[in-house]
Amino acid sequence: MTVTTKLKKPLSAKKALAIVEEYLTWTTVEDTGRLLTDALALQHKAKLSFWDSMIVQAALTSGCDRLLSEDMNAGQRFGSVVVVNPFKPG
Repeated sequence: MTVTTKLKKPLSAKKALAIVEEYLTWTTVEDTGRLLTDALALQHKAKLSFWDSMIVQAALTSGCDRLLSEDMNAGQRFGSVVVVNPFKPG
């Protein structure tokens, strides 16, 4: 595992396992035909790139209220989802 052996400051196996276990608690969104068709409609409506529309649609589908992105416009809203730039102060 790269994070436990190849980094300048590798993680302990215990810490790496804890991180993986935390990831396993996250909700995932299945890439379905419905997600694809909804994203394509959003792409056309909002003038987004295909991949951005897939990301936004996945956020909408999963019930997110915030989408962290440095590429999209901070403050932009897509239904219940607002884009937040995590690197922008304020």
